[in-house]
Amino acid sequence: MKIKVRKLEKKTKELEEVIEASNLINAGGAATSSFQPLSIVIEAPMTTQSAPVSPTQNVEFDFGRPSSAPPNLNVQSSVRLKQSIGLSEEKYKYLQQQMLSNGVKMPSLSTVKRFENNIFDSYYRNSRKPDFYNLLQEAVDKYDFSTLPYIRITIGGDKGGKSEKIGFYFNDVLLPLSVKKFIIIHTFVGDETRQLLEEVMKSIDDDVRRLNLHGINTKHGNKEVIITYVGDCKYSCTSLGLQGGSAVSACVNCITKRSDWPTIRSEDIILRTIESIMSCEYEVIDNNATSKSNFSVKNYPLLRNIPVSHFVPPPVHILITLLNQTIIFVRKFAAESQPLETFIIANKVKLHNPSREYEGNQCRKIFSNFRANNSKAIIYNGFRADLFQSGSDCNE
Repeated sequence: MKIKVRKLEKKTKELEEVIEASNLINAGGAATSSFQPLSIVIEAPMTTQSAPVSPTQNVEFDFGRPSSAPPNLNVQSSVRLKQSIGLSEEKYKYLQQQMLSNGVKMPSLSTVKRFENNIFDSYYRNSRKPDFYNLLQEAVDKYDFSTLPYIRITIGGDKGGKSEKIGFYFNDVLLPLSVKKFIIIHTFVGDETRQLLEEVMKSIDDDVRRLNLHGINTKHGNKEVIITYVGDCKYSCTSLGLQGGSAVSACVNCITKRSDWPTIRSEDIILRTIESIMSCEYEVIDNNATSKSNFSVKNYPLLRNIPVSHFVPPPVHILITLLNQTIIFVRKFAAESQPLETFIIANKVKLHNPSREYEGNQCRKIFSNFRANNSKAIIYNGFRADLFQSGSDCNE
């Protein structure tokens, strides 16, 4: 906490220096700071009496005299300013207000964010294509797979913040998801849209096909590679060319209609395959059929060499849904829900915004109270405590 306070004080001091610099400009003095020079520009109006001038021009502006054209800090300079001192979005908006009160206009936060995204997106679009095969070859030599007949890996992707990250890990090594063992294949700024994923997935799918055919060479000979693909509903549906979680046939793995989920028997479930998706895609794309009549397929799959049966939901999403839906159920049907509310308050967990749900770590904390070996467990004996016990068993 002390470290966070010191960092906040440092950022606050830097922000005050920026504002002080603007005040110096306002007083007619020369502002000096570590992120100079910043271009202050004004729109140059055309008049019939004056010679043509450029649309924008650097000028010395007298802040003491009123003018119909206030000075502007252009977007490039604003981005450089924001990044050079690490301004948060809230602090940028505060600085924008302060500068405006001193007569200097700055671009809106949304404009600055678009410009930042264009910078990063342009970089990643122009970066080399993902080299999944060679990353795997380099990584496999670091471990001893001599006792295993095959190598199991999981490829996954997810959006965090403003960027999409695609990576993989070995299923059979200790702590496979640690930052030192999870290997990033590719990343880009933007959403997990088909347009942004298409080229990346084509390269990865080519490498998957090569692995399926020839395996991978290790220190202990050639090994078969078994690949699992993990992603949330949006990511997996985009990868397979499906409409998504709100479609008629929303499931990634089968063609069951959402309306039939509560009543369908397991023996009546028809599973999806890459071949069946391709067949539906042909009807939709080439014969102008509707996605609704083709089990919610809207395009060809971006990955054709990983079986649909190897597509799995993220364990943390299962955990989150299990805990939050159990809480909703208890609140709805318990004659008295106060024991549950007291239990939750005692755990000191907070809802995650904007979803208003308990996130992964909060769910693990609540479920940990139902482990037999937890000597510090907070006891809950209220309505349907057995559901929480089952959820804890699944989490383990």
